[in-house]
Amino acid sequence: MLEQRYKKLFENLIDGYAYHEVVYDNKGKAVDYIFLEANSAFETLTGLKVSEIIGKRVTEVIPNIERFWIETYGEIATNCSSISFERYSEPLKRHYLVRAFSYEKGRFAVIFTDVTEIKALKSKNELLSRIVMHATNEFYIFKKDNYSIVYTNYSALANTGYLENELEGVSFLELIIESEREEVKKISSLISSGDIKKFELILTFKRKNNSFYKASVILQFLSEPEELFIANVNDITEKLNIDQELKTLKTAVEQNKDGIALLNLDGGFEYVNIGLEDLLGYNKSEIIKANLNDFEQYEDNVIGIINILKNCIKTKKFWSGNLKLRKKDGSVITTLATLTPILDDNKEVFNVLLIIKDLTDYLQLEEKYLHSQKMEAIGRLAGGIAHDFNNMLTGIMGKAELALMSINEDSDIGRDLKDIIKIVKNSADLTKQLLTFARKQSITPKVLDLNKVIKECLKMVNRVIGENIKIELKLTDKLFKVYMDEIQIQQILVNLILNAKDAIKDSGKIIIETKNVQIPDEQRYMYDEFIQNEYVQLEVSDTGCGMDSETLKRIFEPFFTTKPKGVGTGLGLSTIYGIVKQNNGVIRVYSEPGRGTTFKIYIPKAPLITVESENGVKEIETLNDLKINVLVVEDDELILDILKRIFESFSFKVFIAKSGKEAQEIVNKAEIIDLLIADIVIPDFNGIELYKTLKNKLPDLKVIYMSGYSEVFLKDIEIGDKKVNFIQKPFSVNELISKIKTALNQ
Repeated sequence: MLEQRYKKLFENLIDGYAYHEVVYDNKGKAVDYIFLEANSAFETLTGLKVSEIIGKRVTEVIPNIERFWIETYGEIATNCSSISFERYSEPLKRHYLVRAFSYEKGRFAVIFTDVTEIKALKSKNELLSRIVMHATNEFYIFKKDNYSIVYTNYSALANTGYLENELEGVSFLELIIESEREEVKKISSLISSGDIKKFELILTFKRKNNSFYKASVILQFLSEPEELFIANVNDITEKLNIDQELKTLKTAVEQNKDGIALLNLDGGFEYVNIGLEDLLGYNKSEIIKANLNDFEQYEDNVIGIINILKNCIKTKKFWSGNLKLRKKDGSVITTLATLTPILDDNKEVFNVLLIIKDLTDYLQLEEKYLHSQKMEAIGRLAGGIAHDFNNMLTGIMGKAELALMSINEDSDIGRDLKDIIKIVKNSADLTKQLLTFARKQSITPKVLDLNKVIKECLKMVNRVIGENIKIELKLTDKLFKVYMDEIQIQQILVNLILNAKDAIKDSGKIIIETKNVQIPDEQRYMYDEFIQNEYVQLEVSDTGCGMDSETLKRIFEPFFTTKPKGVGTGLGLSTIYGIVKQNNGVIRVYSEPGRGTTFKIYIPKAPLITVESENGVKEIETLNDLKINVLVVEDDELILDILKRIFESFSFKVFIAKSGKEAQEIVNKAEIIDLLIADIVIPDFNGIELYKTLKNKLPDLKVIYMSGYSEVFLKDIEIGDKKVNFIQKPFSVNELISKIKTALNQ
């Protein structure tokens, strides 16, 4: 039955099939072969009648047959091996794609298909036809009850990309797209019931790599020895619709944004795509009349492209390199060019494929990268300046607060000292902005009234908007509170308002609106960006020029900008996007050319937490009830003196050190230290390592780190404990006391 099954399988092949026996001479050399059996497709594809050739030698049937066939098949039959090849038969005047194999010494089988027409199409356009891959029919045998595959042939595995053991037992239906599976079930039922013997239908197959291909499928049913279906699958992409495929491939080449051309051996153009027209600014007819060297921008000490082309032809090797071309408008562009020799069947070059990629975008990206590196360097410089400035501010604030503690606050001097403290705090805000510019400022989220932040921000922004643009506020009363860093909200508002200003050419309006919104559960499940139901919506709209759909797709990309060169960094909207996402928010943008732009930002409603009041001035808390020993490590003498005096005013026993070595010497003298206050950056040590070293001797030692940098700026220093106490300079006495209490209570 197995033999019957395979006979039926081969008889139904669209490809030709024949089985032969090799004839050897007395030296064991193959000199002929005899036809033992062949299918009907053999007769169709060769023109030889099967009934007239069975039992005859091939030299009788085809007297002038080339020795290649006898020698090749002889080697296969002798070694029980297999081979696939494409060959032209001069006597039959046809091209064949052949797979020959032998499982019994002295005998061999061939499965072949006529590719003469495909070869004819190839000669028409060798470049495009090379893209087309040829395949013989695919065969699947699968069970009636569950469609599980029991057999697949070589072509099926090759075309789908699966290994044999990967398809064994898999349902045949899984290889077909889901929408066509019911149709296969219905047809299979009709065939197995005997209503029809076989049926041909078009199905869409899915490869292992998730690509798809259309195929003509002939389904047949075998009832013995078990109920099985045979699917004869013919990839119609290559077999039946090759003209359409070539047209599609040509369209793909035509529409490729890279320039693609087919050159003759002298550098003349035989074919050019639209991409090359766009790249050079010439139309196709102008380019076809020219030579490649007509477009080259020559430079001293550079080998001309024609010389490179000649070398490619001579060596038959691929070349790739930069090529400067002169466009029709006279401008010069830098491109990445590749030259690929195309060989005929005799391995001789008959054309050269030229592909040219415009490097303008790449060079611009490289320029932006270098610019970002420069900005990073400036940012580090800014961070360093902010650090030193914060140290000075700490000294000023400390001295002022110490002086204020010893006089009447309501006196003239007291009021002057308070003003100094306020000035220092304002100056500290400036350093925060400097650190924000350097992207080294840690965020400090707190519960905020968004309406209040908007009103405060507008006081600053109104100065740069101009009288021709009106800002309209639509702020909802009883707005939910949000939990965010106020500076980040200001960044969002300033960026959006300034972008809106730039989009408004003459006069116009910017509308800022807030409202409470409830996101239904079904919408949350649909858009997983929403993590809760209650949000505050911040909407900023303008009556500016708007954006097209292509621009909308890219507005959040870093460095993307629609502004002229030198205006803007292209980081504004990407920064907004990052801030929104950092705070678990959602951002949407709506825009059309000529109809303005609307940004909608959804900020989660703040959780119910207790927040320190922003109003009023807290009185200095006392630590007089505590009797502790404090070790202060700081290389700035002014700050060291201030901290010493502050701690002595609370009756602390104070030890001071200007370096890590001095701190170790103090501890080594058997002094008991309860609290270490150390600058992170100190001579011969960093504060983190100093604490780790001292803690080996003082297990109960508490620590407060301080620095003119922020925590984010110090991210490269391994602090270890996530609950570490850190205070950023400049700080007030109140802030220091609060940190001390927190540290001692841990």
